[in-house]
Amino acid sequence: MKKKKNNGNVLQITLILLLMLSLNIFSLCHLTILNSQGFQSMKQTNDIRLLKNILIANYKYENQNSILLSNYLELENYTISYTVDDMGDYFLIETRLKNDRYKLNITFYLELDKEKNVIKKVE
Repeated sequence: MKKKKNNGNVLQITLILLLMLSLNIFSLCHLTILNSQGFQSMKQTNDIRLLKNILIANYKYENQNSILLSNYLELENYTISYTVDDMGDYFLIETRLKNDRYKLNITFYLELDKEKNVIKKVE
């Protein structure tokens, strides 16, 4: 009887190992890209939250120390415009944040009590 040499088995195992290794590398690269996008989104959210807090503090300061008027600002990569409407005992302030880099356009409204200088509502 003749013995058969099974050289094909070694080649198949090598190809399977190479396929698994390349799949793991591509999966790792994909997860790295997703994590990077997630961190960028968190940074953007934190920037917006910080800008909102700075703007609210500015509104309260302007109301307390001078006249609160509508304005247009450019801060870093953001374009900020706000409109102040006098509603009797409170101000209704419409604020628009734009950022061309993130393709961001956010509008929020807040009510500022004139006498107490307290934020009544933020939407």
